[in-house]
Formats: sequence, C-alpha cells, structure tokens
Amino acid sequence: MVQRGDRILITGATSGLGREMARQLGARGCRVAITGRRAEKLNETARLVREAGGEALELVGSVSERDTVQAHYEAIKERWGGIVVE
Repeated sequence: MVQRGDRILITGATSGLGREMARQLGARGCRVAITGRRAEKLNETARLVREAGGEALELVGSVSERDTVQAHYEAIKERWGGIVVE
C-alpha cells in the first residue's frame, strides 16, 4: 500500500491509465516521477498530480532509449535520492 511521501515512477503518464494512476497517487500525497514522450501532455499530467496534492517530477523522453532512462534515473536520484523498491 502506498503512503504519503512514497516515491513512485509511472511510465507512459501522458494519457490513459498512466495519467490516472499518477493523479490518484498524487491524491495520496505521493511524489510521482512521470515519463512520456509528449512534453505538453506530460506537463498536463504534472499539473493534475500537483492539484491532487502530490509532487510531480516530469521526465520527457522514451523509456526505449537507454541514455534517456539513465538521465531519468539520475534526475530522480538527484531530486529525491532515488526510488525505494520493496
């Protein structure tokens, strides 16, 4: 079960289930790193997360590109110290 302050990564957060999961996790007070290829759509998801009460970290790019995934990892690590996997 997620708790307030948990750090979570959602890929494909620009629409559909990814966007809705990010919004709902924001409503639970989570810190949500969101990825997607469309910056404008990703900005909209980040707004929804923040309006719901969470913290959003926008990470533009495709998870199919190794360098992009590495950059996303570094951004999450720098901002939040990483993501804890239990």
